[in-house]
Amino acid sequence: SKLPGYAVEVSRCGGAHGQHLGFLYNTNVVELLSFNEDLSISEPGKSGTCDSGSRPLAIALFKVKRTGQKFYAMTAHLKAGGDVGSISKRAKQYEIIKDTINELREKTGVKDFSFAGDMNTTEYLNRGADYRNFSKVVSELGMIDLA
Repeated sequence: SKLPGYAVEVSRCGGAHGQHLGFLYNTNVVELLSFNEDLSISEPGKSGTCDSGSRPLAIALFKVKRTGQKFYAMTAHLKAGGDVGSISKRAKQYEIIKDTINELREKTGVKDFSFAGDMNTTEYLNRGADYRNFSKVVSELGMIDLA
């Protein structure tokens, strides 16, 4: 209500800590075509639940009103921590993100994606294993790391 011309879409699930993800978007510029949550990222290899593990991947399909261009926007809040278990879980989460994007590209024909959120890349500055895992997925997707 404080931002006329904008809308918000927020995830139903919030992971173990009840932290929800979503999108705030300008309804004069884009139209939200779909929104869903992917729980597979919450606890890789297990059946994720709404209230366990990391937050689910929030996925929105938008259409630019002026041009008709469709694009996917995704946001996540990946596992925090610099310990081996946390880095290992994030590596699996990166792969799930990559697989999800590739699957959507193949199924829908939409080629344009943006991805943002808290990647918790604890080794980003010193270029450690976590950074290399993240960078590999970004490269394999043909995306640009704006960090």
